Amino acid sequence: MTGSSDGNSADCLDRQEGGLDPRLFRVATEAAGEAILITTPDLEPPGPLIVYANPAFTRLTGYTREEAVGRSPRFLQGSKTERGTLDRLRADLAAGRSFHGEAVNYRKDGSTYLIDWLITPMRDEAGDITHWIAIQRDITDLRQKEGRLRKAAEHQTLLLGELQHRVMSTLMAVRALARRTGDTSLTAEDYAAHLDGRLNALTRVLGMIARDPGAGISLEHLVAEELLTNIAHEGEQAFISESVR
Repeated sequence: MTGSSDGNSADCLDRQEGGLDPRLFRVATEAAGEAILITTPDLEPPGPLIVYANPAFTRLTGYTREEAVGRSPRFLQGSKTERGTLDRLRADLAAGRSFHGEAVNYRKDGSTYLIDWLITPMRDEAGDITHWIAIQRDITDLRQKEGRLRKAAEHQTLLLGELQHRVMSTLMAVRALARRTGDTSLTAEDYAAHLDGRLNALTRVLGMIARDPGAGISLEHLVAEELLTNIAHEGEQAFISESVR
């Protein structure tokens, strides 16, 4: 850190917050797994200015403490940082309230990361804000996993819908086959033989669809083709049988 910033940082960390041992406060911030920044209270540019950054901040952003101290946290923001989030942040801080939200920030190498962001005021004995303390937790992986889970759930819903559609279509086809076969069969033996042949035709259709489910094959069209072929074959067999008699 620079000399003047060291003084501000030490003064900030050495304050007793609610009777807390300042040495314990310092150890806790240095050992924390989340990035912690402490800034001056002024909100108008060039403020607020960073007076302290813990080691986790360096691990998260790639910026050393020396590179961060004396700058506004705005240097971590960029084109992908949502303006609405920043407007809400400014409104909360201007009213002396804590802020909690999510935002896209930028590392030193230019890559982005998503943070869960908590900023809360540090006040003196008179209740005046002396500093802001910001805690940033990287939730990039968490949100990406949630996105993958959502896509998987959506895909599963589509598959279940397609399965339901195909089952219903198959049942309707079987019913139609049974009804059509009953209308055209003279005996129980004819009915059994013709229905068996037509069900085999339906099985071939379903096999074709299963081999290439993404081809957009029309179940109704293929069933009709197979049935016409099957019925024609049945007609040929009937003609041959009559000729032999």
